[in-house]
Amino acid sequence: MSAVSVKTSSRPARWPWVVVAGFIVSALGATFLVYENGESIAEQVPFIVAFGMFGVIGALIVSREPGNRIGGLLLYGSGATAASFVAGELTTYFVHRGDTEGVLVGILGLLSDAGWIVGIIPVLLFLPMLFPDGHLPSRRW
Repeated sequence: MSAVSVKTSSRPARWPWVVVAGFIVSALGATFLVYENGESIAEQVPFIVAFGMFGVIGALIVSREPGNRIGGLLLYGSGATAASFVAGELTTYFVHRGDTEGVLVGILGLLSDAGWIVGIIPVLLFLPMLFPDGHLPSRRW
């Protein structure tokens, strides 16, 4: 009888990098809107770099250890803030053009305001609890 060994794949997952690519595309689009709105791009660069690093570190963690909640939390924070950034710049773009009526402007404004809170607060609250291994310190937590 021959023994058949099951070969497991140790190849990192690729889907987290799609989230990072989405962040990059969103950040580039929002940066173009910052320029169009006449705002300072230099003021936005620290936020883009910081949340971009959230995404890169989250993607590194999740691609190698899919069950780690810290990586997912960082990817979530990066994606939510990118969506909020784009929504805020689109809202400013529409308002500067005099288009303050309509459902789209209201939804974009709400997404802009709520997106920062919904994107950052969970990271700030849960990251210290889940650090360093992605699990709570004990079952009692």
